[in-house]
Amino acid sequence: MAVFHRLPHHTIYYTHHPDGTAHAGSAIIIKTTLKHFILEPYITNKIQSTIIKITTMPRIIIIAAIYSSPCHVISSEEYKDFLLHLGPNFLVAGDGNAKHTAWGSRLITPKGRNLLHVLQHNNLNYLSTGEPTYWPAGPNKNPDLLDFAITNGISSIYNIIESSLYLESDHSPIIIITLSTSPIWKTQPLCLCKKYTNWIQFQDYINGNITLNIRLKETAKLEESSPTSNYFNPRSCMAIHTGEEKTLQETKNIPLHIRELVYEKRSA
Repeated sequence: MAVFHRLPHHTIYYTHHPDGTAHAGSAIIIKTTLKHFILEPYITNKIQSTIIKITTMPRIIIIAAIYSSPCHVISSEEYKDFLLHLGPNFLVAGDGNAKHTAWGSRLITPKGRNLLHVLQHNNLNYLSTGEPTYWPAGPNKNPDLLDFAITNGISSIYNIIESSLYLESDHSPIIIITLSTSPIWKTQPLCLCKKYTNWIQFQDYINGNITLNIRLKETAKLEESSPTSNYFNPRSCMAIHTGEEKTLQETKNIPLHIRELVYEKRSA
C-alpha cells in the first residue's frame, strides 16, 4: 500500500497487486479534514482492496475500494473471508467484475453467483443504480454493469445512490453514493400503479369496456369505433381503481445522541 499527496487537501491511498507490476490495484482519495485511519489493505491475487476507517459518522464506519480482475473466479468462501474481514459496519465499492442480474448486469457469471450467495447468507446489502457502468468502444460488445457497492450495518435511509455519466473513459466513474448522518428524504418515483391498486376491478373494467371483435382495416372504421366519449385512457382508469394512499406524518430528524442510543439498543 502506497500513500501519495498529489491533490491539495487530499490524501490518496493506493493498494498494488501483490506481484508489484502496473496493473490491477485499488485506491481511495479522501479529504484531509475528515478524521480517518488507514487500515491494513486486503491483498490477494484475486482481490486488491484499500481500506480506511472513518470516525466522523454517528459510529465508526469502514470504507473500502475493491478491484478484482475478470480472469479470476472467486469462491463463496473467498468472498466471505474478505467481507467479514471488514467488520460490522462497512461500505465497499469498486469494479469487482462480478456480474449478476440482481444488481443490474446483463448476465450471471460464477463470481456474481457466488457473491450473491454470500450476501444472502450473511445479511449484507448491495447498492446499485441498475444502469450500465461499462461502455465498450467495440461495436460487438454491449454496455454492462460492473461497478456497485456492498454495505453492512448501514440503513438505506442514510444513503442515496446515483449514476455519473463521465464520457472520457469506458467506465463511468463508478457510482456516486452519499452517506448522511441523518435520514435522507427521498422523492418517491412516479409510477402508473401503486400498491393500493385494485387489480381485479381494473381487469373487470377492461374486459367490460374494450371490444376486440371489431375488424379495423380502414382509417374510417378506426375513427368510428373509438369516439371521444368512449376513449379508453389507461391513466384515468388506473386512478379510478387505485385507493388513496395513506400519508405519513412528517417527522423531524432524530438528534444524534438519540440515534446513538437507538443503535446501542438494537445492537443489544
